[in-house]
Parts: sequence; structure tokens; C-alpha cells
Amino acid sequence: MLTAANIISKEFPATISLINLQKTGTSAVGIRPIDTTQSSDYKDLLYGFYLDEGKIQVIRDGNRLNIIGWYEQGDNLKMIIDNSGINYYLNDKKIYNIATIANLEYQTDFLLYSKNATLKPIIFSLNPVIMSTINNATCEEPNSGSILVTFLYSSKIIVNYTWSGEGVVQGSANQYDLSAGTYYLTITYSIGSISYKIKKTYQIGTTLEWYEHINLVVSSINKITKFSSDGYDALAYSKNYLIPGENGWVKYFYTQPVKIDYLAFGLADNINQSSYYKEVINYGFSVYYKKFSNFSYYILKVLHEGSEYPYLMSGIKFTFKVEKSGIQMKYFRNGQQLPPPTGVDFTISEDRLLFAKANLYYYNSTIIKTNASFGCIPLSYCILQKKTDGGYYITNSCKLCFKYFEEYNDLDKSLSYKLYQLPDNDIPINQDMIISYGDNRFSMDISSLSEDILYILEVINQKDEKWYLRFMKNDCN
Repeated sequence: MLTAANIISKEFPATISLINLQKTGTSAVGIRPIDTTQSSDYKDLLYGFYLDEGKIQVIRDGNRLNIIGWYEQGDNLKMIIDNSGINYYLNDKKIYNIATIANLEYQTDFLLYSKNATLKPIIFSLNPVIMSTINNATCEEPNSGSILVTFLYSSKIIVNYTWSGEGVVQGSANQYDLSAGTYYLTITYSIGSISYKIKKTYQIGTTLEWYEHINLVVSSINKITKFSSDGYDALAYSKNYLIPGENGWVKYFYTQPVKIDYLAFGLADNINQSSYYKEVINYGFSVYYKKFSNFSYYILKVLHEGSEYPYLMSGIKFTFKVEKSGIQMKYFRNGQQLPPPTGVDFTISEDRLLFAKANLYYYNSTIIKTNASFGCIPLSYCILQKKTDGGYYITNSCKLCFKYFEEYNDLDKSLSYKLYQLPDNDIPINQDMIISYGDNRFSMDISSLSEDILYILEVINQKDEKWYLRFMKNDCN
């Protein structure tokens, strides 16, 4: 696998050429939206060529179309991307056309499947290479977002950066200490006496912090994975919340595990733990993947206020986005909005508080890189101590929230805790918890405990190391 640094868009004509083709092996070349990860299979490409020892197939939306031609040793292929769409050529003869493509920014991936597969690519684009890295803010540090921009063209070209957005520094390519929001960049550069402008839009989100989770591993790299056996018993909702009257969005990145998979995610107005996804997700998506001996397929469903609307899709990596805009809900897949079915209007019946939520069915189902435009419920996590002292925490809810940092990156994946009422009365609340390497966060229901009494929480890892927390429950009604 190889990715070209060049950025391609409809506004700047670009040509991807494959010269002096070798009639050996199987390979693929094509483009994908810039905000998706490097392709590991042709199914991740939106548009391109699939080459198999002389056979030419066009890739469209992750699918291989019928054979459109054959190439010989030494032939040349090319794709020209411009405002007219994509034109495919074999030895300068047009062999296929896609008239309309999404107005996105793309990168080019090259995949070699077999040992003797060979590609000699040339990419020509008038668009300079602009490499961007976006780091989202967090609930604990809402101004920790950043945008890092690298302009690759020529060191002799004078480049100016003009930004629009809260907290930006004019003239600088890199921006730090940013909060969640939309930022606009205009890059001005000159070649000779001619001046050019490139406009970019960036969205910084707030990383989702999964607050209440059941049968899920929540890791410090913003990833949740189901560890229990198959069934509708793995749920999580976030501290991030969208208040009534505000607009906002939430994004999820999903990569298909090896086996059959099913999961649902989106926005919800409840924190109930129902066993059925339609009862816990108000606005979002469900994904079902089925693999047979000779073929496989996905069914994507938009979940909207108790109804399901199916959309076919292919590929193995997806970015999903749910966006609230006024009374409208919008649903996006890989940057493209999914239109409502005929006669359906994706409006909301009631403007209410919404949380991000996930419901995973199959063992090892995974969601990563989740973030939202909206912030978090103020929530304090208690810090565990190796030894107790005279201090103690006073809770302000019926949940005791605490942090645990797993410093051993090994196979130990469990943690246990016990609860005592001081001075030394054992309370039958004992539980094993699944953890991952790094920062782990937990919430424990303490509604059954008495008020104004000191308790101590004892946490034990698999190496029999112990941490403690002294606390007193306050009125949580």
C-alpha cells in the first residue's frame, strides 16, 4: 500500500497516469476522501482502476464494475479528474466516464496484491500539496485542539495564511489552543506575477468521553470494543451532550472486524440500557455485515425516531456523521450526505437534550475516533491513592466516578474492587472490571449507600497492587 501526498479536487484538474504497464500480478489505484484512512483494499476506494494481468475494471464506490478493456505489456492508463467528472483512458483513448463526483478533496492510494505486481505512477496536479493534521479538544481540556498545516510546493514561493475562527493567530500555518468549532483558512501564494488562493475548512471536535459503559473496553486512544459474548448487552453513552436549541454534530469511525458484525451508534435522548438498539438510539446508524462463502454485503440503516431506512454500501472503513441543524437531522457517510427516502423528511419531533450513544452486538465490535462539536457535562473523577490519608471526597451525584491508569501494557485486562464502610465493615459490592492500557474511567452506582457516612473503595489489579479512595455520599436526589 502506498499513498501519494498530492491533494486532488474538482477545482484543480489532476491526472493520475500508469505508464509502461506490466502484464503480471494484480493491483489497484484510485482515490478516496482525504478524511478517511489509507486504503487496505480496493473496496476503500471511491474511484479508480483494478488491474488483473491484462484485465481492466473501473472501481466505483468501492465496487468493481464489469470489464471495460484489456491492456498489453507497455500500455498506458490514466484518469483525468476535473469539473466534468472522471475520464478513464487507455493509450489516450477514452474508455469510461463518470460524469458527477462529490466535491471533496481526495488522496490517491496504490495497492499491489500479488508478488510480481508492478506500477509506475505519475501524478500531475496544479493543486499544491497541503498536508493537515487535526487534533481534537477533550472534555478536561476544552481548548486543547490544534490544526497543523504543511504547504508543499517550492521553498521559493511566498505563502501567506489568513485564518478565521475563535482564538486563531494570523500568519501562522499552525494553530494551537483551539476549542471545538469550524475554522477557515485561505492560503495565498504567488508563482511569478500570478497569485493563487486556496481555501480550506477545518472542523475541530471534542473527543467523546464514554461515561457509562457496559461490557465494553474504553481505551485511552478513544476506542470502545465489546468484550462480552454476542448479544444486545454492550452499551455506552457520553459525557458530551447537545442542549436544546443548539446545533451540532457527532462523528464515528468504524472499521470492520474479521467476523460477522453488527452495531448501532448516534444520538439519544435517554440513558436507559434497553437490550434493543432502536430503543436506545434516536438519531444515528446501524451497520450489519454478513459474510458468506463466496460473497459478503453490508446493510447500513439510518435510525430516525424509531424508524429504519436502509442504504446499501461497500468497503471496510467508514466515517459516519449525525448532524442537527435546526429541526433537521442530517446523516453523512464518508463525507457525503445520505438523502432521505422518497416521502420521508428527517425532521425532529421535539428539541431535547441529546447524548452520543453506542450499542454493540457482536464480540470484538469496535468504534474508534469518535468526536463531537459539543462539550461535556461537568463531571469530576476521583483520583485513587496508594495510601489513604485524612482527606475524603464528597460525591454530588448517585455515581462515584474514578480514574485508574493501567501502566502495564500486557495481557492483564481486569481490575476488581471492594467497598468498605468505615471503620471496617465489608459491603457486598464486589465487581471485576475490564480495563485497557492507559487511562481508564469508571462510574459506580452508589444510590443504595447511606448519606454522611465514610466509605473506602479498594481497587486491585491482577498483580495484586492496591489503590484506595475515601468518600462520603451526599444527597443525590
